[in-house]
Amino acid sequence: MRLFGARDIDAMKAKKRAVKPLIAALNGRYDSDRAAAARALGEIGDARAVKPLITVLKKERHDSSDVAWAARKALSKIGARAVELLIAAFKRWDPAARAVAARALGMIGDARAVEPLITAFKDNDYGVRADAAWALGEIGDARAVEPLIRVLNPCNWDPNVKRAVADALGAIGDARAVEPLIAAVEGYDQGAGAAAAHALGKIGDGRAIKPLVNALGRAKHGCNDDYSVSACAAGALRRIGARAVEPLIAVLKDENRDRRAAAVKTLDEIGDAHAVEPLIATLNDEDQTVRRHAADALGKIGDGRAVKALIGTLKDEDHEVRTYAAIALGKIADGRAVEPLIGALKDEDETVRFCTADALDKIGARIADPRIAGVADEMRMIQHAHNADFIQFLREELGE
Repeated sequence: MRLFGARDIDAMKAKKRAVKPLIAALNGRYDSDRAAAARALGEIGDARAVKPLITVLKKERHDSSDVAWAARKALSKIGARAVELLIAAFKRWDPAARAVAARALGMIGDARAVEPLITAFKDNDYGVRADAAWALGEIGDARAVEPLIRVLNPCNWDPNVKRAVADALGAIGDARAVEPLIAAVEGYDQGAGAAAAHALGKIGDGRAIKPLVNALGRAKHGCNDDYSVSACAAGALRRIGARAVEPLIAVLKDENRDRRAAAVKTLDEIGDAHAVEPLIATLNDEDQTVRRHAADALGKIGDGRAVKALIGTLKDEDHEVRTYAAIALGKIADGRAVEPLIGALKDEDETVRFCTADALDKIGARIADPRIAGVADEMRMIQHAHNADFIQFLREELGE
């Protein structure tokens, strides 16, 4: 039987006498009601709700569910009154509850939790240790830095804990963590190295630039590409910004094509004009992927110095490089590119023709050029044909 609906629960949230029935509603059948009960308990802010809310978090199969999120938010709103009860959880409750308590303490952000959370690094359960590290990062207290560094030590073979520790050190942002995080980037644990690279980007210390540049193009050893050391190093360098440009330019002459490609992509994301001339030279790289990224980067930077070289790249042997060159010229929108782009409307590759027509459209929107008006009908035909082919492709894929 459904005792309370979500609307009933919302009406009860301002009343202290509603605490017991709301706690009972946490065990209801419907997730919407359970989440509403948790939210209401958070609004009321009564410490009696702390343990029932933690019990809810222990039972939730998915940490990202609406019920779990509402329970964590409620504990955060109860705040300081919940801290002592949550700290006590480390001594009395089971590992799952201790882990939940650690995360709740992190969300509340009360400095009284720092020492108990540091003590939790001795817990037998790795999940508790990892959640304690996350919580310390959320609180951001400098007292946690040295204990976190000790846990990051290469002798600690628990990868989940090391990743959480690296994230926490990045969140705190203390310069004492820079050298240990660099060691983690250079180590064998890909996950910890990626998290350490991300953390170094947050801290932004110049000592990290060279090790991060060295990490570009590192073999992934089965690690997810989006969270590899190389990808996170690139993201960190992007965050550091202009100070990383010269070291990245030096990598454009590296013998490893993956490192060259990673450097070009990172320079693209930083968008510093100092990289224009080296990127122009990279349009002649022996690897088409590197040339492709270079053309893309020059288009995004938008510097007119690149126009002549990009015009030459419209004749590259690789159709994708030609495509990116056309796109780049459209972004720069320099009148010098009009005649070469008109010639590229006859390219053998359909995508090159389409992107060339689009580039001419963009240039025509910025400068009045009678040459573009003269090929307007041809441009529209190319665009229409490309769109029609794409629609036909979708129909075939959908079985229509």
